[in-house]
Formats: sequence, C-alpha cells, structure tokens
Amino acid sequence: ITAKAEEGANLPQDAELRVEYLQDTDSEKYNTELNELNNLLGVDNEKITADYLFYDIYFTSESAGGRIEPATGTVKVQMQYATPQLEKNTDDESCQSTLKVYVNRKEDTTAEFEKNETDAVKSVKFKTFEMGVVALTRVTTVLAEERTITYQDDEKTIVAVVSDSKALPEDATLVVNEVQLSDEQKELAENSLDSSEQMNDYTA
Repeated sequence: ITAKAEEGANLPQDAELRVEYLQDTDSEKYNTELNELNNLLGVDNEKITADYLFYDIYFTSESAGGRIEPATGTVKVQMQYATPQLEKNTDDESCQSTLKVYVNRKEDTTAEFEKNETDAVKSVKFKTFEMGVVALTRVTTVLAEERTITYQDDEKTIVAVVSDSKALPEDATLVVNEVQLSDEQKELAENSLDSSEQMNDYTA
C-alpha cells in the first residue's frame, strides 16, 4: 500500500504510513464499521449482500507525537494484492455485482479497480482528503425479474408489466372492466386533453 500526499499536506520529514487490518487488530471497530456500512448500503442478506475488507490507514510521526492528518489537499492511495481479493461470488445474470471504496463511510466514486479474469481485485486506486477507515466492498444485488400479465378478449389486448415478479401472487390475473363515463366526466376528460396539447416545453 502506497500513499502520495500533496505538498500542502505539510507532513513532517519522519512521517510514516501505517496500515491496520481491522479484522485482525480491532474487532470492536471492525464490527462497528461493518454494521454502519451494512445500514448505509441496505444490506439485508437476501436481495443485497456485501463482502468487505476494512483497513485503518493513516500517517504517524514520532516528532509530531503520533497519528497525524494532512493539512490540506488530497492523498492518492494505491493498494496492490499479491493474491486478488473480493472475487465475484456469483455468475447469475439476475445479480449485479459492484466494487466500491469507502473512506470514513464516504464513497469515492472515482476509485479505479484492476481485476483479474475472475473479477477479483488485483489493485485499487483512490483519493481522499482525510485518512482513516478504508472499506473495500463488493456489493451483490439481486435484480428484480419482470413479469408480464396479459388480458385479451375479442376486441382488445392489454398487457401489464410488473417490475418485480414477486410483488404479486403466482395466480394473479389482469382484470379489465369497461366503465361508462357520464357526460360531465367526458367533458372533463376532453378539457384535460386540450390543455395538455397547449403546453410548451422550456429549457434552461
């Protein structure tokens, strides 16, 4: 793991980079971060699951008395693995798998991953304004399967597409009843159509 700080960071000459693997060094902090990110990502272990690697990455200086933070600017961090990590855990087309980086529970959307043939992480690059707990995570989401229900008679065919097939019972059917409008309701409907045709589009 390497970190490059901008000149404005004003780090002491004896500054060193420290990395702690939370699973091994601080189980209490690990569990706290795990629960917080699970809540943030909406992990329910059914439709959404997540695998994590948690690190505490920081600078330390003996002359400054211990742990220190960059004064200003960004720090570029690169992590390389001899053994690729966070391998994709399913090839099911109904699942979406995404790699993310969080620093102190804030996502770095510009993070760059290098992966091998099994989609496992070989290296990752990201930027941060502050040091702290870094979470590499693979989020797997089960995509909702659409369901089509059709109504058909001698005069018409009507198709309804439900975005989540599990939202309705398997024996659900589409029912279509013809409704007779009163003269007042017909007039209201016609006026509504007329007003929509007179609308203009504006772009700012």
